Amino acid sequence: MEGNQNKTTDCFVEDLSLVIPQGEYTGYIWMSDETTCKVFKNQSLDNVLPNKIDNPYIAEGFLCNDKWSYSIKFLNGKYHFSKFNLEKLKGVEYECHEYLPSFKDKEVKKICFNEYWRPEKDERCNGFETLKPAEFVFVGFKMKTKE
Repeated sequence: MEGNQNKTTDCFVEDLSLVIPQGEYTGYIWMSDETTCKVFKNQSLDNVLPNKIDNPYIAEGFLCNDKWSYSIKFLNGKYHFSKFNLEKLKGVEYECHEYLPSFKDKEVKKICFNEYWRPEKDERCNGFETLKPAEFVFVGFKMKTKE
């Protein structure tokens, strides 16, 4: 998106291991040959990321830590990859969205995203700035409470 310094990458890649460093992440990775996904809760990826496009491939993935959020989709034979700097998004107006997960996990209650809004000039509003959706960023899970 034009003028957006917080979204650092939005591209097609073949080797995800080069763009997502090893470390501890929260999120999930859904492989093309699996009926459910691999869920991470502040855990190491342990070489889960493929270093080439092969079968099985990652059909969808969302990962985050304190500094970064990553979105992975497999489109037209390549990984569509987005990377967001969460520290730079602090102070930007946003709205929280929570969704029921499409996978079963004993601890995960909801999948959480922040939708960030940015001012843009709008010709339909006499050139005044209006807030428009800019980024939709995975920020983690809402966990079930223990009874």
